[in-house]
Amino acid sequence: MTTTRHFAGMAAFGALLLAGCQSATPVAPSSTTVTPQPTAAAQPAVGSRAALDGVWLPTNEGNVGKYTATFANGNFTTKLTGSGGVIGAGTYKIDSPSQISLVWVGEATGTRNSAKCQWQQTTMSCNSDKGFSFQLRKST
Repeated sequence: MTTTRHFAGMAAFGALLLAGCQSATPVAPSSTTVTPQPTAAAQPAVGSRAALDGVWLPTNEGNVGKYTATFANGNFTTKLTGSGGVIGAGTYKIDSPSQISLVWVGEATGTRNSAKCQWQQTTMSCNSDKGFSFQLRKST
């Protein structure tokens, strides 16, 4: 008896759901044409690897125009502007949407270096473990 009531209750519930999906009055098709609107190009999320990857240029006095730093997929390479010779290579880690950790080895000395950088979309201000600072601006 309980099974019969349960089945009857489920059938009634199903009928109510179906009735809610039907309309007593047919709806005429709309004659309004919807034209898709162009959308702006998606920007990489702030603090994402895609926002960081690209070419960065030094902005601190004495280094402007001397080298480029190319960031891509967790790695970066620093090259002399004139010759293209590698002066350092390493990795980066995004610690937060506004902070990056860099670790690299200098090509000339083989010395391991690290720095913590404050990052604001197209600018980076870094302090190294060796006591020097540098600033970068994103080029591309």
